[in-house]
Amino acid sequence: MTEFVDLLIQTQRVRLGAAEPESLELPPEGAWQGFREAAAYHGLRLGTLVAFSQSDVLSRVPLGVRSDLEEECRRHSTFQLAQAVELGHLAGHLDRSGITALAFKGPVLTQQLFGDVVSRESADLDLLVPNGSVFAALEVLGKEGYKWAEMGPRPNQAADLLSDHAFTLQSDDGRFLVDLHWHVAEDVALDFVPELSSLFEGSETVDLLGHPVVTVSRERQLPLLGFHAVKHAWYLLKWFVDIAALAKLPEFDWDAAFRFIDSSQSKGVARVSHLGLLVADRLFDSPLPPEVRRRIERDRRATALVPVVIDDIRTSREYNMSEQHRILLGLNAGAWSRLKTAVARVLERASRRVRAPG
Repeated sequence: MTEFVDLLIQTQRVRLGAAEPESLELPPEGAWQGFREAAAYHGLRLGTLVAFSQSDVLSRVPLGVRSDLEEECRRHSTFQLAQAVELGHLAGHLDRSGITALAFKGPVLTQQLFGDVVSRESADLDLLVPNGSVFAALEVLGKEGYKWAEMGPRPNQAADLLSDHAFTLQSDDGRFLVDLHWHVAEDVALDFVPELSSLFEGSETVDLLGHPVVTVSRERQLPLLGFHAVKHAWYLLKWFVDIAALAKLPEFDWDAAFRFIDSSQSKGVARVSHLGLLVADRLFDSPLPPEVRRRIERDRRATALVPVVIDDIRTSREYNMSEQHRILLGLNAGAWSRLKTAVARVLERASRRVRAPG
């Protein structure tokens, strides 16, 4: 799959404005199926069509392939639109019930990064509520037809709030999945994520198809995106496309982002943020301010891990957590064991889902 990943990287460079559309080399005849499978695997079917639609690239795609790609993307765009509508609906019900909830990842992130809800693929909806509001939120979602999706912890025991970080619910018709979080990550991975209260303090409201939805501010998204890639052991290209798109936003406040990162008591927050930016920069020539580039390049461990992560992406090594990764992340045996436990839990849940994570 390596050659197709390299082609995908080039398409996303065009999409992000790091390369001219005319420079894009298309797959040779007979290789389109493999390329489309790679795009699906990396969650970049919609992103690929966006890149092809720039300039005259789409006209160079064989007609049959173009028709199949457009039809496939129409289906996925329809699902992304439906998810966005559903999220607005659920967020409104929670708000009217007096429950503070933050939407993150999914449609709100797509809106923040690309200005629409259909340019990026996501498989589910994520809502974050304070620990004390979990069971009230479950009641609201239950009234909207959501029930336990038979993966992860059952949402019926207070003890689960201590041992896990989210309940997975499914709509009555099976169309939508909702992860109801009371932490961003399992307790074993809290070394890598900001404190929960800080995310609520730095929220912003996004207009999602006419519905106001509260989410994490762009500046506080950076460590969350970095951690999301680490949590899944870096194997999908789409996570670094997200980081590159975030870095490209003209209104992104770098000073505010790093003040937030530096204020965190979690030691790994800065490292996963640096690593995400370094990989995105290497792949997509992110337009980083000079002071930001100097800062992240001073993180020698993150810098040394960049070629390892890129090799994992190019060779599609899923959930590869080797001793080399531990050393370069700068983790002791205890922290490494906790992170691997978190990754194992993610893998167990992801194996039960039809759609790709994130």
